[in-house]
Amino acid sequence: MHHTKLFDHGILINRGSTDRSVEICRLFAPHWEIRD
Repeated sequence: MHHTKLFDHGILINRGSTDRSVEICRLFAPHWEIRD
């Protein structure tokens, strides 16, 4: 994930997505926050 090299901290805002973005974020950037 390109952004993990640029930022120490990230937040994925999940607005009911169905495209597996939360799963992908947990896989490639497990230290990032996921907010619903």
